[in-house]
Amino acid sequence: MLTAANRAAFAVAHPGIGTSLLGLLWYQFNITIGMFSVMGDPDNIYNVPGRPLLDAVSGLLLCIGLAGSLLRIRRPSTELVLLWFAVPIVLGVTLSAGRVLVITAPTFTRAMPAIPALCLLIALGMEYAVAGVCRAVQRVWRWPGSSLRLAALRVSLLVMVTGIVGVVEVQRYWDYVRLQQSGPLFHTAGREWSMFLAPRGAIQVTVVGPAAWPPEYTALYAPTARICVGLWVTSWGICPPAQVVIFDMDRSDAQAYGARTHLRVVAGPSEDSTTRFWYADGHNLPDPARVLQHAR
Repeated sequence: MLTAANRAAFAVAHPGIGTSLLGLLWYQFNITIGMFSVMGDPDNIYNVPGRPLLDAVSGLLLCIGLAGSLLRIRRPSTELVLLWFAVPIVLGVTLSAGRVLVITAPTFTRAMPAIPALCLLIALGMEYAVAGVCRAVQRVWRWPGSSLRLAALRVSLLVMVTGIVGVVEVQRYWDYVRLQQSGPLFHTAGREWSMFLAPRGAIQVTVVGPAAWPPEYTALYAPTARICVGLWVTSWGICPPAQVVIFDMDRSDAQAYGARTHLRVVAGPSEDSTTRFWYADGHNLPDPARVLQHAR
């Protein structure tokens, strides 16, 4: 990532910075760190374009957590969290410098490995903020039995802030889902056929399609189903006999499979008027690889 060739390619796109290693890293950090609380990701894959990825409360807590961690940087655990947070963000953006034209806008995809550290820093920020409020209260009011009162105040503040963050994030999520650009992301074939399989339980399923392996949907909606990929891009996979064969966004293969096996292949249910998958249902259904691999 930091080879001379990569830095030279970066300098072509950013002549003002040149090939200086420190300048390159500082630039990447500056354009990326603000995406959590200031600039936001311009791509609508993860958030409403231009809106910060974190709400105002979480963004403030992140800043407090970062500041507190820097003050306690001699602790090995703190150093690990800071490295975990910084390395994917800084070097993750640098990774694309020599391969594609680097734009100035950050993209959260490159920072995804930092999400656990991001959550830890927000939690640390909450801890530091609550501790500071409790100390301020203790200096102003010295009540009898203040330790118990401060403990109750501390728990109350943690619960209140957590509730606020939860409510705000849920609202931001629904804003994102309803967005015209990102709404179609929630209407995918993988999601719909995984939900269709959910009530079937632990059955053997073969999925055929150019991109027929969305493990996140299957793990969420149909975790007990045993999925075998019948086709991965251009290579056929050999699958055992199945109770259900799914054709993911592939009507031509569905029709050919039904014609050759004389099985009934029907359109799967959809949340709107668009058909996104077809399926055959039965017992010991023939392997699509043996039926269709010579038909193309």
